[in-house]
Amino acid sequence: VYQKSEWEAVETELKNEAEFGIGLPKGVPLVARLLTRLTGQIKTGDAVKTEIRQRLDSQIEQLIGRLNELLLRAEIEVRKTSKKAVVVIVDNLDRITFKDFGVGRTSHDALFIEHGEQLCALHCHTVYTVPISMMYGLSARTLCSIFPAYHVLPMIKSHEPRAKGGGDSPEGMNRLRGILGHRIEVDSLCEEDAVTHLCRACGGHPRDLMTLVRHSIEDADESQAKPITRAAVERAEARLVAAFSRMIPEPYFEKLVAVYRTNKIKKDADHQAMLFSQSVLEYANGVEPWHDVHPAVQKLDSFTEVLKNERAKLTAES
Repeated sequence: VYQKSEWEAVETELKNEAEFGIGLPKGVPLVARLLTRLTGQIKTGDAVKTEIRQRLDSQIEQLIGRLNELLLRAEIEVRKTSKKAVVVIVDNLDRITFKDFGVGRTSHDALFIEHGEQLCALHCHTVYTVPISMMYGLSARTLCSIFPAYHVLPMIKSHEPRAKGGGDSPEGMNRLRGILGHRIEVDSLCEEDAVTHLCRACGGHPRDLMTLVRHSIEDADESQAKPITRAAVERAEARLVAAFSRMIPEPYFEKLVAVYRTNKIKKDADHQAMLFSQSVLEYANGVEPWHDVHPAVQKLDSFTEVLKNERAKLTAES
């Protein structure tokens, strides 16, 4: 990213900062200081991001080559410890900002389709997280051809689809309780009713489950023998509901109600956006997946109003 003269200038500046006690502590390696500086620059604004991206694009093959040299040395060392291979996991790429560049091209396509060859060029096992919405777009088949060993990770089935009567899924609820048990002392911290509500409110989404737990702990009632009460969980849930209320466009609610009623989505841009924002969640039930509206979205006034009107309309027609 840095040219030689720029590297020398940055190196001198970082050393001076360390001498005067500015920035990171003196004992931190220069490479770590450089990465911290680069990360800070990337976060400063779009102009810096664009400049860094342009410089990297012109050097991408060289960068991959150097990375592969590093990975080769790492694999040699790993095999000395009786391990089989190096695995690189690049998480949170499923959360990168969605931008529509026009002419059917998005920021997701730019990374995973246009740069897919480079992503596959590392000489090691690699795991990338991809937005699930891409599996329902026009680029889905191209994506699958670039990454043939793909796996779609559904939500944990906390409930049954409405076509099968709905209600809690005992297996899924137990799985979610197990996840909780690995993170907190459930029996000593949580009321039983609170645990059940946590598992239902997250919709089977482990990340939302942990978010709800964190907020519940913040709102815990320390005067209670088990501080994570149903009331604390409901306050945490209200924060999640509020977050969805700020992100969902009003025209989406009719489509969300349709998903709620049928447990199916359409393969269009709006439903892709719902999957990306996780206002709609995907579940696996045999070969064909099914979908449902996130429980937090179901509590929004706009959603309940449209659902009420839909039910009244169906009743009148019958």
